Amino acid sequence: MTIIDRDALRRRDPRAVRELSEVAKRVCRSTAHRYSSSAIADDIAQDATLAFLTANDTPREDEALLHVEGFLREAARRASLAHLRSHKKLVGVDSEEAFDAITAPSADLPSVAEVQARHRAVPAGALNGDGFEDEDDELGESKTNGSKPAPRPRRRKHHYLPSAMTGRHIRFLRVTYGLTQLQMSVMLEVGLHSLRNYEYGTVKFLPVEVAERLEKVRDRIEAEGFERATHKSFLPVYNSWLRMAGLPRGDYAGLAKFLNIDRSTVWRWQNGECIPPRTRQEYITNGLKEIVAMRERRIAEAGGL
Repeated sequence: MTIIDRDALRRRDPRAVRELSEVAKRVCRSTAHRYSSSAIADDIAQDATLAFLTANDTPREDEALLHVEGFLREAARRASLAHLRSHKKLVGVDSEEAFDAITAPSADLPSVAEVQARHRAVPAGALNGDGFEDEDDELGESKTNGSKPAPRPRRRKHHYLPSAMTGRHIRFLRVTYGLTQLQMSVMLEVGLHSLRNYEYGTVKFLPVEVAERLEKVRDRIEAEGFERATHKSFLPVYNSWLRMAGLPRGDYAGLAKFLNIDRSTVWRWQNGECIPPRTRQEYITNGLKEIVAMRERRIAEAGGL
């Protein structure tokens, strides 16, 4: 027997209300058919709980505890009615009037065991994927081939290369040969946004076609003899920038301010964590050469005066 403190329920004590609601949910779920939706059973239990609490707000002097067996039987009856109403054919009723007649509160309702037995008696070919007979499905006959149901289409599987290539392979190849993301996206025939998703790990594995293109791009780069942009080859270029800017060796902050670039980027250049693309190197070198030439002309003009 389930006993819940009535005074706590009247005070709307959260613990007592939650305990009553959980008991009602368990009863409704066990009463409803095993194929029915648990969300519907929970809604029925919630409505029955609210109705029960409203009906028992008036205190009684002769009773300090409240037995909820009658309430649980009512909640179970509601869950059974909801299940029967959604599956009329399982109880042998076709019209709404006949169903209302047999499911009236005063009528003898079929038990849950009878409903389950009738459900098991329905041929397997007449059930859809959810275990229920679909009345409104116009394609029901086309789904089955005689008494044998039609096979479900197989889901497409995404096959990757054995190496399971990721965006790190793209980034390594791009940084090694000093290519920009835009140049790499053109070579791989993918969008710039997609390339960044691959490199930043938003997309874990590369699709088959992209991985195959990456292999071809790597072979083409090696065949055309691209110069590998290593830190050892870039360090003299970086030191020449410092000299042309008139800065001491290792002054990455001053070079960043001179070039109007983030200090973190120049610091990574100096430590070999990343290398600017070849086009950017040429742009910076040419710009610094023009600045140096302009400075020398000014000095010459000042000396001539």
